[in-house]
Amino acid sequence: MNVLLPAPCVQILVPLVLENPLTGTKCIVDAKVDTGSFATVISKITADRLGLEPFTTDWVELANGDAAQSEVCMCRVHLSEDLEMLDLPIYVMDSDSEQALMGMDVLSLGDFSATHHETSDGIHWTRFSFRLLNNVSMV
Repeated sequence: MNVLLPAPCVQILVPLVLENPLTGTKCIVDAKVDTGSFATVISKITADRLGLEPFTTDWVELANGDAAQSEVCMCRVHLSEDLEMLDLPIYVMDSDSEQALMGMDVLSLGDFSATHHETSDGIHWTRFSFRLLNNVSMV
């Protein structure tokens, strides 16, 4: 995954391709890269669109410190155009936004970086790069 974003940016959003591993239904969502989140999180709207069924529920701590219960579904996450993908538990939260969070469950499986660039004509960009580590089992 390699994404160029206008800089300075307060958050890094990357396109994330999600797939229901049972049906093959796919969708693309904007995902905020969130090193403070232990898990990848999608909205209930996205989970319903994919037809994901929860296999359990779990308690999570929200950014404000409150606890909330979340459904957990298995989802296939496509990480690059090179067919890198993982099946992993995804947390589902009620939200008015379809924006997802890409958490440390994914980020810890690879090398990622965000670097600032400036073009010769003065345009600022942030480049986000992500590559799975060689020892990670892919689907």
